[in-house]
Amino acid sequence: MSKITTVKQKINPPIAGEQPCFATSAYDALIARYDVDHKDLSEPAVQTITTHCAKIYLINEFAIKVKLSVNYSYINTVNLDDRKTLLLRELELNKPHLPNIYLEVAAIVIDADGCFQFRFRNEKLSEDEVVEWCLIMRRFAEETVLDNIARKGRLTKEISKELGKSIAAYHNSSAVHIVTDGGTRIHEVLQELDLEFEKLAAIFPAVDLTQFRKKGAHEYELVENLLCERGKNGYIRRCHGDLHLRNILLDDGTPVPFDALEFNERFAIIDVLYDLAFLLMDLDHRELRVQQNAVLNEYMLHATAEGVHGLKLLPLFMFCRAGIKAMTSAQSLLVAQQKNHHGFNESKAYLRSALNCIRQRKPVTIAIGGFSGSGKSTIAIELAHMVCNAPGALLIRSDSERKSEFQVPEKTNLGKSHYTAANTQRVYSRLFEKATAAITAKYPVIVDATFMRQEQRIEIEKIAKEGGSEFHGFWLMAPVSTLRNRIEKRQSDASDADVSVLEKQLVLNKGYMDWCAIDTSSTVQSSVKNILERAEAIDSPGRRLSRLN
Repeated sequence: MSKITTVKQKINPPIAGEQPCFATSAYDALIARYDVDHKDLSEPAVQTITTHCAKIYLINEFAIKVKLSVNYSYINTVNLDDRKTLLLRELELNKPHLPNIYLEVAAIVIDADGCFQFRFRNEKLSEDEVVEWCLIMRRFAEETVLDNIARKGRLTKEISKELGKSIAAYHNSSAVHIVTDGGTRIHEVLQELDLEFEKLAAIFPAVDLTQFRKKGAHEYELVENLLCERGKNGYIRRCHGDLHLRNILLDDGTPVPFDALEFNERFAIIDVLYDLAFLLMDLDHRELRVQQNAVLNEYMLHATAEGVHGLKLLPLFMFCRAGIKAMTSAQSLLVAQQKNHHGFNESKAYLRSALNCIRQRKPVTIAIGGFSGSGKSTIAIELAHMVCNAPGALLIRSDSERKSEFQVPEKTNLGKSHYTAANTQRVYSRLFEKATAAITAKYPVIVDATFMRQEQRIEIEKIAKEGGSEFHGFWLMAPVSTLRNRIEKRQSDASDADVSVLEKQLVLNKGYMDWCAIDTSSTVQSSVKNILERAEAIDSPGRRLSRLN
C-alpha cells in the first residue's frame, strides 16, 4: 500500500505538451473576446502551475485552468464530462465574490489546421469536437495574494483583522444546512486521511502515521456529541472548503477568498470553524502567531456565546486540516514527478504540525481591568497570542463587544447616549456569556474591561473557577497624568472614553481589590513581561516564559 492511486497526468497529449499553437491561439482568442489592449505582438510566454488535481496556464493577462485526469479516493476526474461539471461549479462558486476575475468556462477544440481553438458560450459546438474544457480567469497580480504578502513579511495585524472579519461575513452569508450527521462528516475525513496516508506510507515516518490515527480517533470520541449538536444548530454551511492564504487575495484592500472547493459537496458543506481551521493552521505553520490570533479574535467577535463554545472543536479541526495539507502536498509532488527531499520534508512538517494541534491543555482565564488609559487593550492584545498553544487565547473586549452589539465599525464613536448603566450591564452580560462558553470548552480566555465594580470582578472569577479554569486577575495602574496623556493622544481606537470618563472612574468606589497590581507606566513589553512572570506558575515545563499553557 505504499503507492499512490494511479494518476493520469496528461489531460490530452497535445495540450499537456504545451505547443506554441495552444498558447498563441488561446491568447489571440481571449484578446478578441475581452477587448484586451495588448500591443506586444510577439508570441506570449506561457507559465504553468500544477496542483494535485489541476493545471493552470498563465498567459499574460489571463489564466486558463484545466482539470487533470486523476482518480483519488476523494475525487475522480477521468471522465471529460465530469471535468466540465467541476469547472462550471467552480465558476458558480467564485464568480459572485470576484466577478472581474472569474470569467467563463470554454471548450477547447482542434480546428481543421490542427490548431487549438476556444469555443465560448453561445457559439456552435458539437460535444464530440471537444478536446478539453477550461476555466478562463483574468489574471490577478500575484502580490495581492495573501500567501505572497505573508512571504514578504507584510501580513500585518490590521490585514489579519480584516481577514477575520471577511471570513465571518463569508460564512454568515453562506447557505445553512441543518444536518444530523455532524460527527459522521468529520469521522469520514479522518477515515479518508487514514486511507490516503496508507498509500503514502513510503513518504511519511510510520510512527507519525500511527500517532495520527490514534490521536485523531481519541479526540473525535471526546467531541463527537458537540459535532452533532452544531450540525443541528446551523453551524454547518456551504463553506469555502480550501481556506488558506494561497486562496485569498486583497481586492481593493479587502481580503476575498477564491478557488473554493468544488469537487465534493460533502467536503464543502462543513462546520464553519472547520473551514476557519484551515486558515488558522496555515498561519500557524508559517509561525505567524500574532496574525493567527488576530484572525481568530476578529472572527469570534461576530459569534454568539453558542458559537464561541465551538472552540472546543478547534484542536481536532486544525489537526484534520494539517493532515489534509500533508496529504495533498505529497500528492502534488508525485503528480508533478518532483520527488525532491525538500518538498517531502514540507509534507512531513505538516503531519508533525497536525500532531502538535492535539495536546493536553490547562485552561486559564486572565481578566485585565483598570482605568481608561491604563493600557488594558494594548496589553491584552499582546498577551493573547502568547497564551497557550496556537492559535492563542480568545480575547473578549468590552469596547469591541459594545460596538458589535450596536453593529457599527469598531473605531466608530458611539457617543455618550450608548453608555447608560443599562447598556453597560448588557455589555458585561455579553462578556460573561462568551467567557462562560469558552471556559466550558476548556479554551483559554482573556477578558478586557474596566472592571470598576467589585461584583464584576467577583463574577468573572466565579465563572472561571466553576468552569475548572485557573484564574488570574490583573489591575493595571499608571500615574493619573500618564492616563490623561494617553487618552488625549488616542486616534482610531475602539474605546470612546475621554478624560471626563476617566475623572468619574477615579472617584468611583471600586470596593475591595484583590487583583494583582501591574504598573504600566513603562513600556508595553515590560508590562507584559511582568504579567507573565506573575503567572509563571501556570507555565508548563519546557515552555518559554512567553507561553502560558
